[in-house]
Formats: sequence, structure tokens, C-alpha cells
Amino acid sequence: MYYSSQKLISALQREWTDIVSAHFPAFAERRELAPVIRFIDSGSILGQWSGYPLNTISLNTTLLKHPWYVLLDVFRHEVAHQLNDLLHPNSEEPPHGEGFRKICALFGADPSATTEKIPLDDRVFDNAEPQDSVTSRVRKLLNLANGSSDNEAEVALCKAHQLMARHGLSEEALHHTQFVTVSIGHPVKRISSELKMLSALIHKFWPVEIIWCPEPDPHSPDRHLFALAFCGTPENVRIAAYVHDFILNHIRQEFTMRFAARGLPKREQRSFSLGVLNGLFNALERQSGSSREYALVLQKDARLRRFFRARFSHVRHTSGSLSISSRDAYDAGLSFGSRLTIAPGIDPKPKKELTK
Repeated sequence: MYYSSQKLISALQREWTDIVSAHFPAFAERRELAPVIRFIDSGSILGQWSGYPLNTISLNTTLLKHPWYVLLDVFRHEVAHQLNDLLHPNSEEPPHGEGFRKICALFGADPSATTEKIPLDDRVFDNAEPQDSVTSRVRKLLNLANGSSDNEAEVALCKAHQLMARHGLSEEALHHTQFVTVSIGHPVKRISSELKMLSALIHKFWPVEIIWCPEPDPHSPDRHLFALAFCGTPENVRIAAYVHDFILNHIRQEFTMRFAARGLPKREQRSFSLGVLNGLFNALERQSGSSREYALVLQKDARLRRFFRARFSHVRHTSGSLSISSRDAYDAGLSFGSRLTIAPGIDPKPKKELTK
């Protein structure tokens, strides 16, 4: 996906500085602690931290074929390893033990071992999970212990406890809710008013946290783009991404059917889009207000909010006014949006259709 690994290395160096400056300012002042970052061919290992004297974070070259957020997910995990070594140089804990997990929680890094990980985009959108991961094996053994004869249960429970002790897995870590950060859609040079409103709508009515964040532009060494990032459980992120694409596709299709043949300028599509989003927003607000079940589904998880604040420690809120250049196009969109039905799609257990 990216043409220059050197450009990415520069962006990752800035990411390291941001993390360390926010959480360990004393380390940020010591320039010798900044890691060497390199891309290597390393089989199934996505990333690796090598401590003193190498002080190097190695990343698999296959990550260059994935979106920026996937590379960032692996890199932040390895930064957590470096910080754990700096804070606990003589620790006898396993590499992914409790101390390491606490550091990951501090700035929203994924504590899963990269030797057993599948790239984040494949895990979220292809529902791929490593079958031989430590946590997966422990869960299978515990399930076996609960449903087997006394002897088999004892053996399975013993093996599960051995794996947990070897890898520093606590009961809390085993049942910990996983949150991920995933970019949706295509990065843009400028965040348009309709994209801002769409992201605000999804943030209001779906259980995800949302932020527009910069990422490197693969075509220009001196410029960055803005990407829409969703934070939440993999399932909720997947559903919110489906809703995002569903709404955009229906706006484009409906505008083409109604107006495109008349050769209207692009600003007409903007007015129509804002009308659709306002109409849909009002319809969903009425529905959530009238349905106690639906309102409960939309409640934000306090743990997700803590993860979001850890992951994005420097957040700047912006606001702006909406400019409507065509009242007719806006009113047509408003009518369409108020009647738009968002099909349940990939939600395996939809509460109800999101419609009015």
C-alpha cells in the first residue's frame, strides 16, 4: 500500500515520541532511548522488540501491504515491550505478563503476542482468529474442564493453569473485553461537512467512539491525510463500518437516480447528502427515544471510553456550520433520509431494523 518504508519509519518515530512524551516524559528527554525501526522479512512474526544493545523494533514487510492502522497496531505493541523493559529491567515476569499488560492499557496498545496475531484488518473484517493462540488454547482447556469427566477435567484444568502461569495470563486478562482501533473508508485531504455529520451520526447511535486522525499520505512525502477511526469491540466496529458504507452508498445511488442526469454541480450532492443525514438523524433520535430496548443498546461502555482516552491522549474538538447551497436538494434528501431503512446486515443478532 505504501511506496516508501522510510516515510513510514519517520511517521512511526513521531508516534513513538508522542506516546513517550504523553506517558513517560522523562524517557522522551533521553534521545538515546528512541528505537531503531526497521522492516524485515520474518515469516509469521508481525513485530519484534530487541532490547539492549540493539534497541530495535522490527516490523514485518508484509505490513506494508496493509492500511496504516494495522502497522500502527503492531508498532504500539512493540513500544509497550520497550517501555516494559525500561521500567522493569530485571523483571522475572513473562514477556506478556501483568506488568506489560498494564503498560498496554496505559496508552491503548493491544497486549496480544504478535507471534500469534493475525493483522488487525483481517481479524476485524474477515473474522479471522489464530486458532493456536495462548488465550484460545486456555479457553478451550477451561471449556473442556467444565464438560468432561473428573479425570479429563483435572488434566485440562492443570494444563490451562500451566499455560496461564507460563504466559502471565490472569483470570481478568483471560476475560478482558478486547477493543480495537480501525480506520474506515478512504483517507481524505479535507473533512467535508457531510463526512463530519455522518461520523457524528454513527457516534451518536452506535456503540463506538470516533475520531478523525492524521495518517501518512502514500503519494506525498510531505503531506498527511485524515482517516476516520472507529474504536470499539471488533463486532461493533464491523457493524458501524457496515452502517457507514451502507449510508454513503445509498446517498450516492439515490442522488444519481434523482439528479445526476440533470447535470447538477457537485455542491447539489452535498446539500442532498446533508438532507439525508439530517433526516436519518431525526428518525433515529425519535426511535431511540421511544424504544427502551434500543436506547439500552446505544449506551456507551465506560471501559471503551477509558480505552479511547488512553489511545488518543491528545484530542481536539472542532465545530463548524453547515452550508446548504440548494434548498430543493436538501429537502429531497431530508425526505429520503427520514424513510431510509438500514438493514441489519452483518449483525448476527440484530435488535431490530433501524428505521422510521
